[in-house]
Amino acid sequence: MRRILTALLLLGALTACSAQPAGSPAPSAPDSPSAAPEASPASTPTEHWWADLTAEDLPAEATAAADVVAGSGAVYLLSELPEEDIALYGYGSDTLTGVLLRRVEDLTHLDQPYLATENPAAPELWWDDFDGDGENELAVLYLLVNHAQQHLVQLHFYSPDGAGWEDQALDLDAQVEALLADMTCTFDTDSGMVQVTCGALSTSAYLEELDAPLSADPLSAGESVFFRRSGTAITAVLPLSLNSSGQSMVFANAICSLTFGADGPALTLEALETLYGA
Repeated sequence: MRRILTALLLLGALTACSAQPAGSPAPSAPDSPSAAPEASPASTPTEHWWADLTAEDLPAEATAAADVVAGSGAVYLLSELPEEDIALYGYGSDTLTGVLLRRVEDLTHLDQPYLATENPAAPELWWDDFDGDGENELAVLYLLVNHAQQHLVQLHFYSPDGAGWEDQALDLDAQVEALLADMTCTFDTDSGMVQVTCGALSTSAYLEELDAPLSADPLSAGESVFFRRSGTAITAVLPLSLNSSGQSMVFANAICSLTFGADGPALTLEALETLYGA
């Protein structure tokens, strides 16, 4: 009997020790894990304007450059070489950027501006072996700026590559920078004679109306460029400007031949021609 009573007393003591103290908050349930963020629906890719076009869908009649409308969303035939079954089409985007180059049935899209907004002219196409590798390339001249102060052309060479084309562009800015770095310029404010020298090449002119000292960078070029072709030979004409404080005047041309090297098309200076008597 004493053993039973002792056991009951021990059980009561254990129960009293494990009881929740009065006034203590009940233990809170563990936080449930935060729900995983819902996956956003996949964005629908924008359909490219050329994605579903075939050669049969493209216009057969050329559109005059002046009739190409920016923002129209239309596709225009810009230029073609019928004997080679090659044609260039432009997309009427807001910025007049985006062309399709077609050879027979194969279409290649190029993210390329193709038209000037002022005094526009269609891109010019030349087909010949310009780099001397035994295979013809398509030279395309894109006139992008055309007004009294500036005539800027981008020159690209497209080489057939399977069903597409490999694009090599003349980096005009880099070529002009290299040419100007090799030129020296002097100006006599008393006589008005300016002389430009590059290696063995030199030209001079009298510019009496330019009576201010030359600026730190007296020569500039690249605002305008003109290209002409004779067979596979391409010549670039770069107007040279003389810069003084608050004044700039085109006074000569740098005549360059277009050559091809490991880095693509480049310009080599062949002559300096003044626009004024010396």
